[in-house]
Amino acid sequence: MFRTGSLLITGANRGIGLETVRQLVAMESGPKIIFACSRNPESAKELELIQRNSGTCQVHILQLDISDNDSINTARDKVESIVKDSGLNTLINNAGVCRNRSFEDLIAAEMMSEYNTMVVGTAMVTKAFLPLLRKAAERSTIKKMAWNKAAILNISSLLGSIALNTGLYISYGACKAALNHLNRSISLHVKNSGIMATVLHPGWVKTDMGGPSAPLEVEESVKDLLKVFLKLDSESTGKFIDFKGEEIPW
Repeated sequence: MFRTGSLLITGANRGIGLETVRQLVAMESGPKIIFACSRNPESAKELELIQRNSGTCQVHILQLDISDNDSINTARDKVESIVKDSGLNTLINNAGVCRNRSFEDLIAAEMMSEYNTMVVGTAMVTKAFLPLLRKAAERSTIKKMAWNKAAILNISSLLGSIALNTGLYISYGACKAALNHLNRSISLHVKNSGIMATVLHPGWVKTDMGGPSAPLEVEESVKDLLKVFLKLDSESTGKFIDFKGEEIPW
């Protein structure tokens, strides 16, 4: 489904974001154009290596700080200059931060920083790129696609489930719960535009954020996430789904 399309992913310089770019480039049916975004692209050496060996897939490494509106708008203008009237087919909001403090040790400034990144930043990125997603949805000619081949994927976490809350990662979980709510609002806002908006949980993954004790290798998580994405349909929009395709309670 990807080959004729374009995809943008935030937080592409490490962890799940980096591995997603790596696997998409290697996919026979991967996107024609990938915009791999990083807050500090000059230090994204592994991403540069993928770019140099991307074959027929065009990989554009873009500077994008999702907490900075000027950075968001600059990236949007760059993407628009490349995709032109074709629009942007897929937006993956992956960038995030995670701190683990007990309730007694919570720091207001840290909590605000996390919220600003994962919730406000995601909202502003989606808002900026929505016109390009609408263009892609309007131009789609693939009839079998339930959402006209335009999608917003928000990478969340099981820790954002209120029903399954274990009391761990208090600030991070609260931010992910807010992100889940945001996604639901976005899905309702775009429901008549042929755009899908879905929350995905990648599992507990061995990354800088997930730590060495996580049971999932990043390669396995991303492989399963991409399989899930390929199976999503109009019934998936607005839902909270894990890397195995199972729906998670809010």
